[in-house]
Amino acid sequence: MHIIISKTNQVILTDIRTENGETIAILHYHIQEYVIGTFNTPFQEKAVDTMMDFDFNAVAKFNVDRGYWKSFDGLTSLKSNGLMESNMQKKFALIQLKE
Repeated sequence: MHIIISKTNQVILTDIRTENGETIAILHYHIQEYVIGTFNTPFQEKAVDTMMDFDFNAVAKFNVDRGYWKSFDGLTSLKSNGLMESNMQKKFALIQLKE
């Protein structure tokens, strides 16, 4: 059995700026997990070559003075083949309810 696993969990503070007199931190997120290998299942006679690639990227604004997220917009994708086929993308965003 041969398996390759790769993981990334990265959050970078790219800027601190002033907006309307308040301190805003800008954060960039990159989270990824990649797995490729052979999957044995009791439902099939032989092993199945399988790949899964999950990726999440986002940009967020955090109000440092008030302690809340001003915005958080991200895109996630999942690609897989072998035992389970998938190719999708979803957009995620926080909705500001009050300030």
